[in-house]
Amino acid sequence: MPMEEALRARFLALPALSGAKVSWFERPRRAAMPHVLLTAISPGEDWEHDGPDELTQPRTQIDIWAAENAPVMTIARALLAELRRTTNLTVSGIRFEPPAIVYSDRKSMDPLDGGDDLFRRTIDFAQWVRPA
Repeated sequence: MPMEEALRARFLALPALSGAKVSWFERPRRAAMPHVLLTAISPGEDWEHDGPDELTQPRTQIDIWAAENAPVMTIARALLAELRRTTNLTVSGIRFEPPAIVYSDRKSMDPLDGGDDLFRRTIDFAQWVRPA
């Protein structure tokens, strides 16, 4: 299983994300809320003399959207705690090596077409991963 699917499965296993939608690359306009969008920022490839190593440190952006602030904050706290865990974790054949490095964590409001606003939190992180 690729790292993207393993990371999504890892996050979906968190109780705080129960009922949340988690997807890669695209949040549908009428997506159920809360919604967690994962976006690959860089592949984080590591190289040896013979070419790419199995060990990578991909950089990923997490966007959390909801109609209210409380679910955004709850999900963000759970995701940050998971990223900061200090033990190795293997999910679907991918080994996540701790801890993740959180590069940024910001909050904003995003307008919707109907005039309402969505609460949004964006977290950028990188973590060493390899096939288990």
